[in-house]
Amino acid sequence: MSILSKALWFIESRLNEELSLGEIAQVAGVSQFHLIRAFGVCLGTSVVQYVRERRLSEAAKRLVAGEESILNLALDSGYNSHEAFTRAFSRQFSMSPETMRKQSNLDGISLTDPVRLKEFNAMTLDEPETRASKKRHFVGLSRRYQPGKLAAIPNQWQEFVTRMDEIDDAIAEYRYGICTNFDAEGAMDYCTAVETSHKIIPPGGFSNISTDEQTYAVFLHEGHVSSIGSAWNYIWSTWRPNTDLEIVHAPLFERYGNAFDRTSGNGTIEIWIPVKTTT
Repeated sequence: MSILSKALWFIESRLNEELSLGEIAQVAGVSQFHLIRAFGVCLGTSVVQYVRERRLSEAAKRLVAGEESILNLALDSGYNSHEAFTRAFSRQFSMSPETMRKQSNLDGISLTDPVRLKEFNAMTLDEPETRASKKRHFVGLSRRYQPGKLAAIPNQWQEFVTRMDEIDDAIAEYRYGICTNFDAEGAMDYCTAVETSHKIIPPGGFSNISTDEQTYAVFLHEGHVSSIGSAWNYIWSTWRPNTDLEIVHAPLFERYGNAFDRTSGNGTIEIWIPVKTTT
């Protein structure tokens, strides 16, 4: 059973009980960080958001079935007051609980149903090579993305490429997509960057990122860049639960070199995952 299957089963079996991210991660057999990343990459949402939307969806069904006590619904949905529940319910469905109860149907309402996991067998990757990396410095454009909202990344790359000449001391052989600053909702910063030989003052609108000495598991993705998401799916849902390596809190990145054709989008992309041995 995959880590996502374990997590989803636990959530659904205790949907009306108190749930914590730590408990869900423990049942899934991974750290909170790994669970957050797996949800974001594979399901396009965060653990917290999924639980919230599932609870409110079940509350909506109970309302149209004639549930009289909104306070009971609030408590079953993890809210400690009628007011907090009403605010959350109204944000999700654009109507109050009272209005939905009067409407007495779910017409035009988008509910979040339990996820039925598809097997992520569309792509497999060869076992990664383990590489040691020295301390490094990068300069690039950084944007913050919520889970499932990564469609603007190609535009970010286009903007970055047009401004690369503004970066002094750039090592032009490779370009990097660096993922940092993950939060409990699964949001992250994505920086389109180049490496520099030392830390520099970045041009206006650019950011500095530095990494310490670190061991990485390096995967090779072959094919068109549009399938890079499937590669990340494989890493988090298939490789991660079956490796003796432990993923650590450090920047993750994609590296694009001469084996990647920037015009066609085809070629080899390296995916670098920071790890340490568990023995």
